[in-house]
Amino acid sequence: MTQEAGSDGAEVRMSGEKGRRLTFGLLGCGVVGPILFTLSWAVNEALRPHFNLWQESITMLSRGPDGWIQDLTFALFGLMSIAFALGLRRVTPPPGGSLWLPRLQAAIGAGLLVAGLIVQHRLLLGPGGVRPMGVFTPYGYITVAGLTHVLAAVVIYVATVASCLLVGRSLRTQSRAGAAYSLTSGWLYALCIVGFAVTPLTGGPAGLFERLAGLIGAAWTVWFAARTMQALLKAEPTRGKAVVTEP
Repeated sequence: MTQEAGSDGAEVRMSGEKGRRLTFGLLGCGVVGPILFTLSWAVNEALRPHFNLWQESITMLSRGPDGWIQDLTFALFGLMSIAFALGLRRVTPPPGGSLWLPRLQAAIGAGLLVAGLIVQHRLLLGPGGVRPMGVFTPYGYITVAGLTHVLAAVVIYVATVASCLLVGRSLRTQSRAGAAYSLTSGWLYALCIVGFAVTPLTGGPAGLFERLAGLIGAAWTVWFAARTMQALLKAEPTRGKAVVTEP
């Protein structure tokens, strides 16, 4: 039976060629999903010359005649994140050394699906701008649908930071560079999200902070998924369930 080093320094034993292909395909969604979503909002913004990416949230791209494109990519990214979580779950124990990692990735996928299905609305401000269903927030009034969208985003943000920190902690004794990158990504992502949450109160570059966070999160997910896939490619198919054993 051949054993290969996994993404967190563990040894990987794959459960036959068919099982390896399925696991590899599911993990591949962790590479394709973030890239597809990033390209979607970048191209969508480029085609809207009057869109204020300095302050506007990415979700504002869902508004307008072509908004369905952004909603669709939210949904596709969500489904791919859930598939990625299933791929992580097929390795026992999963990369990251905890069952929480696939759960966190599944939570990200669920949050993206909700964000795509429930469109964000602008804050209801100014005279006559308060609707009966508006919910008061420090930023002004927001619709119930908009608040649901925001709560889904919070789930995504928290799960992303937790995933980075969890993987970074598990890599500390196997790969200092990998651990440093993962931990740094988690903290930078968190700082950008704080900036995204605070700057609207002062008219600051909220959109810029959100896009920086999106790029950091996407790069980390692609890196971690590709690292895990590389380990599985090196492993030879064997009989039994896919197993990861600590050295």
